[in-house]
Amino acid sequence: MTGLTYHKAQIADIAGIQVVAAESWRATYAGIFTPQFIDDFLADAYSTVNLTGSIQHEQSIFWVAKAG
Repeated sequence: MTGLTYHKAQIADIAGIQVVAAESWRATYAGIFTPQFIDDFLADAYSTVNLTGSIQHEQSIFWVAKAG
């Protein structure tokens, strides 16, 4: 790994955010929550509509980090 970069999230980052959220939630909460609960949570909290709102909201800062 050559380093870590970060930037304020953009609409183009949504698909990647959703992948990371799904992988991390499933790894972290398996055995604590049912798979259905996790799927439902991810579908709502990390929906394209909700992430777009978070990214575009003036008073929230949503960061994306990338290894490079």
